[in-house]
Amino acid sequence: MLKHGEPGWRIEFKPSCSAKQWAEASDPMWFWGDYNYRAVRIEKTIVRTPLPIEHYKRGMEVKISDICGTSITVGTKSETGWIVVIFRYDSPISYYAPSRIEKWRWPNESEWHPAFTETTEEREVERLEVEG
Repeated sequence: MLKHGEPGWRIEFKPSCSAKQWAEASDPMWFWGDYNYRAVRIEKTIVRTPLPIEHYKRGMEVKISDICGTSITVGTKSETGWIVVIFRYDSPISYYAPSRIEKWRWPNESEWHPAFTETTEEREVERLEVEG
C-alpha cells in the first residue's frame, strides 16, 4: 500500500480464494479480507535493434557513427553482413556492419530516418506481497 503512486511501482490484486491471474489496480480500493495485493517494481529498458541489412538499397545516403559526413550505399554483402558504402568526396569503398549506421535517407529526401527500431522491455525487479 505504501508503494501506491510511487514511480516505477505497480499495484496488483487478485481475489483471496481464487486462482485468477493478478490484475493491475490503477486505483485500488483496499478490501483486505477479500483480496491479496502486491507491489511490483518494474524496470524499463530501451532496446535498439539495427535495421536488417536487406533494408539498405543502392543509392541510399547513410551516416556512420564516429565518422563525419554522408556516405552513399553502393550495395550489401549478405554473406558477410556488411553494407558497402562510398564517401562523397573520397573514392575508396568501405564496409560497415548495420550496427554502425546511425541514420539513412534517400537523396531526394531532407529528413533522416533512424537506422534502428526501438522497443521498451519491462522486467520485474522486486515484489512485495500482502495477504488479505
